[in-house]
Amino acid sequence: MSIPNRAPQSACVIIASYNRPDLLKQTLESLESVSPVQNLDTSILIIENGTSAPTLNLDSDRIGPFKVQYLHTPIQGKSAALNLAVKETKADILAFTDDDVRFPRDWLFEITEPIISNEADVTVGGCRISEELNRKWMTRYHRPFLASTEYLDDTDPSEFAGVNYACHRRVFEKVPEFDTELGGGGLGNCEDSIFAKQLKQAGFRFASKTKNFVIHHPDSSRLKYQSWLKASAAKGKSEAYVLHHWEHRSIAFPLLKLAWLKTKLSTRSLLSSKQPRIEEGIKAWEMSYRVDIAIISHYLKIHKEPYKYDLLGLKKLTPNENNA
Repeated sequence: MSIPNRAPQSACVIIASYNRPDLLKQTLESLESVSPVQNLDTSILIIENGTSAPTLNLDSDRIGPFKVQYLHTPIQGKSAALNLAVKETKADILAFTDDDVRFPRDWLFEITEPIISNEADVTVGGCRISEELNRKWMTRYHRPFLASTEYLDDTDPSEFAGVNYACHRRVFEKVPEFDTELGGGGLGNCEDSIFAKQLKQAGFRFASKTKNFVIHHPDSSRLKYQSWLKASAAKGKSEAYVLHHWEHRSIAFPLLKLAWLKTKLSTRSLLSSKQPRIEEGIKAWEMSYRVDIAIISHYLKIHKEPYKYDLLGLKKLTPNENNA
């Protein structure tokens, strides 16, 4: 007879931050008003990465009803910070968010309840962009770049955004770490989406709480045209990495497709050249072209590299396995 898993008794809210003390402080102030969950010993773990010294001084070892721990590592990269946080905490449930988020009062209950009740191993939360940063020109293509989850299925989400999800500690027994070559400090994107795909591949159960969303307050500089260009390149490079190393897929006639995409982008940009130059925003069609161009360009750089995962693998291959 199998022995049932004991009910989770502890949770840790994990926040990776990089040199943004003002935004982080506002996020922590929002967490002060979040209601604790009865019989769930909850703490907050802040891990700042990529700076030579800590940038935030905490006045107390508590934030509202929660104990808080502050770690610092000079190693830059969100995935590396998250891996360190997972090793540091011993909590049963790990809830992940970002340093520029505002929370509803019942956030902690909603994100942990499906795991506490053993209905799921992973809870997928929702996210929306703050009203002051939402623009009329934004479409369903733009907003996910700012962590909006309106694209997710409310009943069976295929992935999650790093700003709002939780999982039971046991998932790390099968999927041991976040890929440090992806996300901030790496290629710039997809560290959360590949992790979600790996959890699905491992057979873990997902619960949807996407209608209970946090509010994302990214820095307004991310709305600038140049920032959208960087975001397009980061997404394309990251998707190419996942396509080659994890999915083991190839792109047919990549040079031909790349030339065709560049021609289409150049032609359409020329036709639009009479429109006034913009400092904020980007046309969805231009961003789509630039993402696809970045995918193929990066694929051409890496497609001869040995795979870093087995097909749809749950953990990265070691250098010896990689070269076997």
